[in-house]
Amino acid sequence: MTGEYLNNLVDVNDIECGKLNLIYAPCGSGKTTFAKGNLARFAEEKYLCGFQLFLIDTAIGKDQFLQSGYVEENPWTNEPYWVVPSIGKVMTYAGYGKLMECAPKYDYVGIDGLVVCDELQNAIRWSKYPDDTLHQKAIETLTAHINAKDSTIVALSATPNAIRKEFAWCLNEVPLHGTPRHFEEKSVRKYRNLKQLLCQIPIGQRGIIYISHISQILKYKVILDQRGFKTGALWSAKNAEHPLDAEQIHIRDTILCLKRIPNDIDVLFINKSCETSITIGDIDDLSSHIDFMIIHSSEPDTQIQVRGRYRNDLSQLYLYDSNSESKVIVPADWLGRKLFKSDINELISELEIRDKKRSLVKAPTFLQMVKDSGYTVTSKVVRGIRYKIISK
Repeated sequence: MTGEYLNNLVDVNDIECGKLNLIYAPCGSGKTTFAKGNLARFAEEKYLCGFQLFLIDTAIGKDQFLQSGYVEENPWTNEPYWVVPSIGKVMTYAGYGKLMECAPKYDYVGIDGLVVCDELQNAIRWSKYPDDTLHQKAIETLTAHINAKDSTIVALSATPNAIRKEFAWCLNEVPLHGTPRHFEEKSVRKYRNLKQLLCQIPIGQRGIIYISHISQILKYKVILDQRGFKTGALWSAKNAEHPLDAEQIHIRDTILCLKRIPNDIDVLFINKSCETSITIGDIDDLSSHIDFMIIHSSEPDTQIQVRGRYRNDLSQLYLYDSNSESKVIVPADWLGRKLFKSDINELISELEIRDKKRSLVKAPTFLQMVKDSGYTVTSKVVRGIRYKIISK
């Protein structure tokens, strides 16, 4: 880890009323600590009342905050909000949007106050969905406060491109006076075939694997289960089609309370609900150590945010790249066998060897990939029928 925390890099006098004040810094640079520290003191001195509102993007993020706060019920929407010392009221963007739809006169932003928008880019993205009226209302209300110049709005983000685009008309990008703290990786490797990669992970290593869709998590989880890994999976507790079971709730509670994966879990699968919210890892807690992360997405913002879920340096980071070269690992039970055309096609399907268009490759391409991966492919003919033998 190198660099300094935001508390040492941001001059709060650079923050302006009537602007969207963007503070861009990597995951692990102390954005939340800065909000509770220098930013809270700035609000106390400028507005006397301190924070009015802290907006976050996911429900699991609220639960992370709740470790140091308590719940109050919002009487106008029958939903809870979170009260956290040094922060004030904490709500999701959706919860804030619902409040503005149900009882706009009870806007917690008020006049002469400070609002912090954590990971605002997600609320912007969701507001573009035609049927997502709650995030639309939240963005609309924040925009109205900026126009009215009646409060100070600060956005904290490690992936701010969508914020820059949406609020270009009123953006004040707060400068950093120095290099922000950030986590490092000893090795970064690109891969194309996740199934092949999972067959290469050494037994005994611990890690986190990000896959956006639950159906894909369940599919790939089986591969590691069969290899002898103890795996777990975590997604939104609000998912009606896939409700969390007792083990998953235990995993969730351990992460929220202790910032680590349970000791009996080798590999944890997470999806989009955890992309910007959970915190795992502590430099002083050896039990929170992991060896690798796999991020099965080529989206740069997703790669940055998911990497930031582990708050420590990392030995190995794997990033999906459809253009990367992918070595083929042929299972032992396919070696030394007579492989006819139908067998080769079955092996291609089993290994899910695909081209850049996501179609299964043809036999000649596959056999060349096998050779390039260090195997020997021998051709033989018996009674006019050709077959192959793959050997190491």
